[in-house]
Amino acid sequence: MAFYSAGVYAYSRQRVYLIYVLAIVLSTLVLGVNHGFSRYFLPAPIQMFISNHLIALTVCLLVVGLWFTYFFLDFTRHPFNQRARSLFLITTVGLLGLALLSFITPAYVSVSFVLIAQIPVYGVIFYYFWQQWQPSKHWMFLFILCWLPAMVGGLTFYALMLNYIEYSVLSSYALMLALALTMILFSLALAERFRFQRMQEMRSLTHDTLSCLPNNNVLHMVISDLISRNHNFNLCCLSIDNYNNLLPYLDESARNEYINAIAARINDTLAVQAVQAIKTDSDMPNYRLGCLKEGIFAFLIADVDRVTCDQVLTAVVDNLNGDLCVGSFVTQVNARIGVCHYPTDGDHPGLLISRALHAIDQHRPIVGSYAHFNSYEQRHHQLHVSLINDLRSAIENDGLELYHQPQIDLRTGSIHGSEVLARWTHPEYGQISPDVFVRMAEDVGIINSLTLWVIKRAFQQQAQLIERGHCRRLSINISASDIYIPDLAGRVVELAGECNIPTNLISLELTESVMVEDYNWLKQLITKLSTSGIEVSIDDYGTGYSSLYFLSQLPFTELKIDRSFVQDLPKNGRHQSIVRATTDMAQSLGVMVVAEGVESEEAEALLRRYGVDISQGYYYSRPLPFNQYQEYVDRMDSVQPKTMIYSPQARSSSG
Repeated sequence: MAFYSAGVYAYSRQRVYLIYVLAIVLSTLVLGVNHGFSRYFLPAPIQMFISNHLIALTVCLLVVGLWFTYFFLDFTRHPFNQRARSLFLITTVGLLGLALLSFITPAYVSVSFVLIAQIPVYGVIFYYFWQQWQPSKHWMFLFILCWLPAMVGGLTFYALMLNYIEYSVLSSYALMLALALTMILFSLALAERFRFQRMQEMRSLTHDTLSCLPNNNVLHMVISDLISRNHNFNLCCLSIDNYNNLLPYLDESARNEYINAIAARINDTLAVQAVQAIKTDSDMPNYRLGCLKEGIFAFLIADVDRVTCDQVLTAVVDNLNGDLCVGSFVTQVNARIGVCHYPTDGDHPGLLISRALHAIDQHRPIVGSYAHFNSYEQRHHQLHVSLINDLRSAIENDGLELYHQPQIDLRTGSIHGSEVLARWTHPEYGQISPDVFVRMAEDVGIINSLTLWVIKRAFQQQAQLIERGHCRRLSINISASDIYIPDLAGRVVELAGECNIPTNLISLELTESVMVEDYNWLKQLITKLSTSGIEVSIDDYGTGYSSLYFLSQLPFTELKIDRSFVQDLPKNGRHQSIVRATTDMAQSLGVMVVAEGVESEEAEALLRRYGVDISQGYYYSRPLPFNQYQEYVDRMDSVQPKTMIYSPQARSSSG
């Protein structure tokens, strides 16, 4: 048994088998010395030493028994682990101290102490057993049986040494019989435990550990079998809304209760003829529901008409959605189902599951509903992925272009500067809307690369304008993600220095939504930019979340009124009031006001009357490629005086 257990330890690396080997060795030494047959395998000095300290050796055997219990019941994966470990260490130290005490105390005193110490030790062992008790673990019965002969034999052995019972053949061999029977039962318990663990591992390959439903592997096999037999079917994937957000509030027991309650609700509805069974092993019951992963279930509907299929889906959603009580916690369950059909939507399991899950995302805004896979939206998604790769390549290989929309100084009528706007002409699809590719860049995390490309290219073009004698301001849009670019202010100053651009010709436009991202971080960034001489503008003012507190605390230099208030300004009295009030507030704060979206002479006249400083819009010019913008500046400068670069101090002193 010892050699077999050592081999199992070498295979599994579970310490309980090594401890069992140690228990066999110590039991052999105790019995050999006690009954005199140790002379056949031990040298005389060692035999004499052990004989003189037999009590210490029996205490060590008791310690090993405690170790065996701790590792056999596997507390390392139990929520009780910390307390069990502390109790284990305290008891071990106490027993080892008792073993050392036996070296310096008379034998009858040591035996008395050990006899008394067995009571709390066995109490700890049974307490461990009670904590880990599970009726499904059959080897637990064998484990508790192991300790019964050990307890009887140990108590008989110490009682005989203290002369509490009379000497007899049975009492003298009680310890030998008890230890032999205990080791045999330990071996059987280990074998049953090993078999149970292997069965659990095998089951985990085919069943979800939390819900005990057939898992992703089984679903793949069942779908493959249906495809091989050319049976048409509908694959339905069901997702629980906000499941991942709920997890932090559920412990393991509550999570298990939650998942099984949801599975029970779904199963109640799936007991109809249209739903196909998910067959597993021959000795296991058939299921109608599987679990792809935690929080996502799957089931199969036969190749019925769309109306019948939708009736099943509606019944599942209606029965599942609603309040669910988990212990003292009540939560609202909302589910969505994605459906795809074989062979219409795919011809192998992985593709069908992927498309059923994608159908859920296609209709994610719709709560508590179902959606059939849409091949048109799938092609749109594939195009989206292709465009993302092309956009990344365009950024890296200068495949984009900058357009400039002129900004006009309403006080002089001259060009104050321009707002740079990225444009992308795809080699296959032509012009891609900035709203599309900027949103894609934000979604996949390449918006920072896009922004830095825009800044670098804008500075290069600004340098060319300066060489031609045109010192114009440059406005560049910054997204919410861009404010977290490491040392953004320093990088802008560095790029400006490389192109010999004065920092007072640079304005970075931040949308109002940026201000609610991280106020403290944003304030530090704007302060660094202002210290470097770079102007900061609040873009799209009036459409976001800015508050008077933010406006009073952040050191920005420009307020840009959104186009939605300017385009119909001559015809909308409410917008006129908003623009006038905004301009008055900005003037009192000592900042410049820019209006975008100017499309008529009447709008320009109103803005000039309200005291707006700068305007831009189609009334003056559409966004122009750089070469056309250069010609525009040359033409305007030939008939208009050059604008004075605005200084915040000038506004303050004139106010």
